[in-house]
Amino acid sequence: MGVLAATRNAAQWRRDGDVIQVNGDGLLRSAVPLTGGLLGRTFSLEVLPNRDALPYQALYGIEGSESFFRGTLRYQGWSSLMDGLASLGLTEPTPIPEGVDTWPQLLAFLGVSRGHGSTEAAPRAIEALEWLGALDDAQMVVGATAVDAFCSLLQARLGYMPGERDAVLMEHTLHVRYSDGRRSQTLSASLVDFGDAEGGSSAMSRSVGLTAAVGVHRVVAPPSDRLPSLSGVVKPTEASVWEYCLPRLESEGLRFQESIE
Repeated sequence: MGVLAATRNAAQWRRDGDVIQVNGDGLLRSAVPLTGGLLGRTFSLEVLPNRDALPYQALYGIEGSESFFRGTLRYQGWSSLMDGLASLGLTEPTPIPEGVDTWPQLLAFLGVSRGHGSTEAAPRAIEALEWLGALDDAQMVVGATAVDAFCSLLQARLGYMPGERDAVLMEHTLHVRYSDGRRSQTLSASLVDFGDAEGGSSAMSRSVGLTAAVGVHRVVAPPSDRLPSLSGVVKPTEASVWEYCLPRLESEGLRFQESIE
């Protein structure tokens, strides 16, 4: 449900000194292919804006940067498909009336018919719904609203099968110009982590759980000359936090691959 809700988020970022904004209705249509960097060269990905990027400029101490963007990575074509599904009303909290019990009945209530829709992406969305089983007369609706039912359908049909695994991909890219005459550089740090296909930990649980656990270790670590005590709310940009945590995460297999171009 969180993924579906995020498709309606507004976003803003900075590009060449200008603030660029997109409303929730246009978010999915603002996705662009990911180019450059390790992930762009290795995977077929796209990136769409992730909410308000501007506060992070101050957090990272680079308020003067001309461009600053925060995005969400998806496989190429994901945003277009989701935009088509959204155009059919499947991500809206529309109440489902009594008597609508099956998915074909729900689609008819939403005004959806095979091969028709309000966007160019809709025909592909119909194909996806057929693959999901939504055109099957025996597919029952679970949920009180259209988005509830859609979420339940996705959860039921898109679970990992034996031998399948999830992946977590993250990349930070900095385009740097130096004031001392050195050539400009592009610095990147990329993370690629896969879950256990044999039923062990998922990449998502590892990247979230291990990070939290290492953070707890840092909080309770005894103070020393190199490890000051912490109190109150401390950001991970505090040097003694990331200098402590990143090597320990690497020992657990969560390692960023850094490069300079």
